[in-house]
Amino acid sequence: MKKIIILMITSIFLIGCNSSGGSNLVTYDNDKLAKEIEEKGFKPKLPTKFPIAIINHEISSPPTNDHFIVDFTGEKGEYFELIIWDKLVTWNDNSNQEEININGKEGSYMSDEVLMSTLHWRDGDYDYILQYYHTFSDTKIAKADLIGIAESFQ
Repeated sequence: MKKIIILMITSIFLIGCNSSGGSNLVTYDNDKLAKEIEEKGFKPKLPTKFPIAIINHEISSPPTNDHFIVDFTGEKGEYFELIIWDKLVTWNDNSNQEEININGKEGSYMSDEVLMSTLHWRDGDYDYILQYYHTFSDTKIAKADLIGIAESFQ
């Protein structure tokens, strides 16, 4: 009987350790977005999953033409911003950054939990900055959710 109880407790513990907040992601069809970005001369990886349903995206490019911004909007006003640079981006202040791993690539996570949470990583020729703005919606998006989005890039 003790072995069964120990086995059950161990199983529950392992399941808890292996589940991430990013596991409840929904598929995002990025085909239209990919075509729009290719027309601008970029071929980066793009997200294929989000923790919420995305209903709209908008692309903007500054005149410098070295990066572009994609704004993603969810059903309840959730707002994600993806900035993709075709050059190396560095932060001036590293004091609030937490080191993370995204598909074997080093990255960083920062959050003030009031305004926004930010992921930054480099993959191939592009630097990616993914931000979730807490102020636009009551929907809670955890660090694991942001990492799940980043890990879905294809």
